[in-house]
Amino acid sequence: MFGSRARFDLRTGLIRIVRHMRVAVNWLAVGAWMSIIFILSAQPHLRVTDDDGLDILLRKAGHLFAFGTLAVLLFEALPSRTEGAGRTGRAFVLAVLYAVTDEVHQAFVAGRAAAATDVLIDAIGAGIALLAWARAKKLTSQRRG
Repeated sequence: MFGSRARFDLRTGLIRIVRHMRVAVNWLAVGAWMSIIFILSAQPHLRVTDDDGLDILLRKAGHLFAFGTLAVLLFEALPSRTEGAGRTGRAFVLAVLYAVTDEVHQAFVAGRAAAATDVLIDAIGAGIALLAWARAKKLTSQRRG
């Protein structure tokens, strides 16, 4: 009896450790991605290419991608007991709040300016990514089960 109880406690303990590690890794990913966004925002006169039209297109696509990725990382880092729209909504709001702080940060960088349109583009990227992520998760769970 004592042996099976000890194995159960060990297994339960290991499961808890793995859960805590997953939470830590998810939040580290969020922090790392936010750092990348911050570093890119701190670049003065950031240009991707010499072609003005293409440069704007690529930078705006970068906004969609960067904040879409951030929103998904936030969704995965938030506690899973808040499934559904609540968790998705919180991930969206946090991503948009970070977009606002990113634009404020850019207002203090030489050659950069804060733009409300960029926050809108960031919000669109976050929304599209979260919708796509939710759809992908739903499809995977349907296939499993």
